Amino acid sequence: MESLKYGLLESDLQQILIDHERDFKEFSNFEVLIIGGTGFLGSWLLKSFLYADHELNLNLKIKLVSRRPPARNFGVNFEKEPCISYIAKDLRYLNEEDVKNSDLI
Repeated sequence: MESLKYGLLESDLQQILIDHERDFKEFSNFEVLIIGGTGFLGSWLLKSFLYADHELNLNLKIKLVSRRPPARNFGVNFEKEPCISYIAKDLRYLNEEDVKNSDLI
């Protein structure tokens, strides 16, 4: 049985990294803002960035914005991922302070 990483098949994350390693390396030391990070697409994006961060030592900071907190089965233990900060807010109410210092949105 294949192993899971962040609630996804590790082989899927490895393939994303193989296909986009050069792209991920361009984000080294970036602060990334992911809006809708607990939805289907946002969660894949978050997990891909986390995996790349761990595998390539990118030193990322990730701000996760969502109206609702991550579900228990989300696959990411936020207490063990110090690079993630969570903003509980609807996209319509984001302000300049929320996106300040973000290099990539």
